Amino acid sequence: MYGLIIKKHWLEKILAGEKTLEIRSSRTSHTGERIALIESGSSQIKGFCVIHGVEALTEEKWEKKKADHCVDIPFSKLLKRYRTPYAWELTEITACDNPIPYSHPQGAVIWVRLDHLDLE
Repeated sequence: MYGLIIKKHWLEKILAGEKTLEIRSSRTSHTGERIALIESGSSQIKGFCVIHGVEALTEEKWEKKKADHCVDIPFSKLLKRYRTPYAWELTEITACDNPIPYSHPQGAVIWVRLDHLDLE
């Protein structure tokens, strides 16, 4: 299993069910997989989800989906941060009753491989 690292503020919105869209600068090969949701800087798994789908965003798609991302910015501003913004649709979101600690590998910024933990 893999874990996706997300800043605390955004992860809390995901786990509360307010945010179901994660914007990233690339596609992911983990579509359809159950992944762990990791709070950045904490070395703790806070929940799980499935990346249901990934799509490159156009201005039209952004206008329809931006509420699911919890950020109300124009597409032009999004393009300043991401050359090609991709929307990762998060489904089956569940929060952990208690955070699950793990050993964070040096240099991991987006993904952490968690095969050594029994999380299934």
